Amino acid sequence: PRDGWAPAAAGVNVDLRRFDPADAAACLRGKHVMILGESTTRDLYGAFADVAGLRANIRGCMNSGGRAKPICHRTVASADNETRVSFQFLSSSNASREMEVTRSLVGYGAPAAVFAYCMAYDWLNTVPPSDQPEARAPPSDAMGAACLQNIDANILSAAPGTPLFLLGPTYPPGWVEPYENRTRPGSRMGRLFQAIERPFGISCERKPDGDFKVVSARGVRGPIDRYNVVGHRKRDMIHPYDNAHTPTVQMMLNHMC
Repeated sequence: PRDGWAPAAAGVNVDLRRFDPADAAACLRGKHVMILGESTTRDLYGAFADVAGLRANIRGCMNSGGRAKPICHRTVASADNETRVSFQFLSSSNASREMEVTRSLVGYGAPAAVFAYCMAYDWLNTVPPSDQPEARAPPSDAMGAACLQNIDANILSAAPGTPLFLLGPTYPPGWVEPYENRTRPGSRMGRLFQAIERPFGISCERKPDGDFKVVSARGVRGPIDRYNVVGHRKRDMIHPYDNAHTPTVQMMLNHMC
C-alpha cells in the first residue's frame, strides 16, 4: 500500500513488528538516538521522532551558504527529558566544525543507537559519473571513510559498543546518474554504495544453505534499505513523501527494539 506498512502482504517472509506510537514511545523511553545524514535523512528524523510522539523542528535545516554558516543540528526531547532524538546534517562528515557538532550531541548522553547516512555531497566528485574517464580509476573510499572517521572519533570513542546502523541511500537526483543505469556494471550508483560500504567492512556472503547474508567486519548493522523501499515515491525528485519514510522508521524500530 502507498501509505501502509504491510510487509506480509508484500511477500516479505520476515518477523517484523508494527510499532504504533505507544510501542515506539515505550521502546525509546530513556534513550538518546542519534541520526546523521543529509536532507532526506533530516526528513526521516522528523518522521522517526513523530512516531514516538515527539515534534521535531526540521524546517530550514540545511548546510548551505558556505563555510561561515553553522552546521545544522536539531534535538527533540520528551517533556521530562528522559527521551531524546538528535539529528546532524552531514556535508563533509569529517570537517572540524562538523565533528565538533557530533561531539556536542554526544554530550546530551551516550546514544542507545546511531543511524548514519554517509552519502555526503561534498565527496561526490570522488565517485565520478560512469561516462567520465576518471570512472575507470581505482575506486575511492573517501566518502565512507570520512563518515566513519567522525563516528569513530566522536561517538564510539566516547561510548564504545554503541549500536551503529548504516542507512542506505534513497535514489538520488537524476543528475547523479540516470535511474536506468543503477544495475549496470560500474554504474555510479553502484560505486557510491561501495564507497560507503567498504570502509564499514560490509560485504555479502553466501551461507551454507545457498542463501546470502550481509556482514560487517566492523560490526555495523545494515545497511537498512531505503533505495528500493522509497523508489520514485518522492515529492520533488529528491525527498521522499512523508509516508515513504514509514517503512524505514519501522525497520529502525525493529532493529532497536
